[in-house]
Amino acid sequence: MAEIRLQKILAAAGIASRREAEMLIQAGDVKVNGKVAQLGDKAGPENDHIKVGNKLLPHAQSKVVVALFKPYDVWCTTRPLTEKDEIQKQTVFDMIPKIKERVLPIGKLDADCEGIVLMTNDGELQRRLLDAKYEIPKKWRFKVDGHVEEKKLKYLASGMKIEGKRLKVSDVKVEQKLEGKMWIQVETTEVQNRILIKAFEKLSHPIDKAQRVSFGGVSCGDMTRGQYRYLTSDELRKLKVWVDLKK
Repeated sequence: MAEIRLQKILAAAGIASRREAEMLIQAGDVKVNGKVAQLGDKAGPENDHIKVGNKLLPHAQSKVVVALFKPYDVWCTTRPLTEKDEIQKQTVFDMIPKIKERVLPIGKLDADCEGIVLMTNDGELQRRLLDAKYEIPKKWRFKVDGHVEEKKLKYLASGMKIEGKRLKVSDVKVEQKLEGKMWIQVETTEVQNRILIKAFEKLSHPIDKAQRVSFGGVSCGDMTRGQYRYLTSDELRKLKVWVDLKK
């Protein structure tokens, strides 16, 4: 097998992004066959012994994608939480104790949001799913203050401008009206959920609760909060079709 740049190998293994992998190499935290690696070095992932810190990179780790129903007050972070974090000290990694593969979240879902989070050790799939050009569809449910007028919903659906950019919204519909509140479903290809939150603030209807119910067609389904599962082969195939990955 041809040799590949180290940062690409680490990213493909789900260790870190390519930029983060470069930083690990520059810090001297990566060794190849016992020798400290330099930025620009190449290796054979199937043959060479690659260590990150004291952990040996598996030669042939199976690539997986895990779906997690993330509860509120759980962080999508790869850094350890400290005593200074003024929230319930749990991360998505605390939710998947039996997953053997070293998976990382595909993007972030803020602590004040709940719903579907995909996690993978496939660095290339992760990178593409976060690339705005592939326009991965997401479905959200928002509980907002007040009852939003129809003209405002049409404005949202038409692609209102937030921070100088037009929202990429494909559908908006009212799910339920409550006393002083309303549940609204939004389908979008936006990468950052904070943009949608800012949109409702601009409409003068702040969001009370935010739930991401699907990502790239993968939904929480019958899972309860805190549950996780491996994606089915059909779900994986559809995700890869979205981002032009054939394998």
